[in-house]
Amino acid sequence: MRLIAIVGCGSRKRSFATFAGDLYIGPYFKACLRAAIQTAGFESVLILSAKYGLLPPSQVFEPYNLRMGTGEAIGFYEVESQAKRFKLLEHP
Repeated sequence: MRLIAIVGCGSRKRSFATFAGDLYIGPYFKACLRAAIQTAGFESVLILSAKYGLLPPSQVFEPYNLRMGTGEAIGFYEVESQAKRFKLLEHP
């Protein structure tokens, strides 16, 4: 069984495009990311972004200002589709 750790994004972000693992700068996010990496390993960590959905920490993204559950935020079905692409869910 493959261990995956998913870390929720944070509202505090850098003002420029950077790696997803460096984009969020809040202390709670950083602590959660460190724990996820220690538990699952860097290659098995994903960040759940309100705009982009599931992000590998090594991919570059632009900053944004959204919260989960708001009109512009990514929806359940998009995240579900991403989870299938990352092979986190079985295809029906």
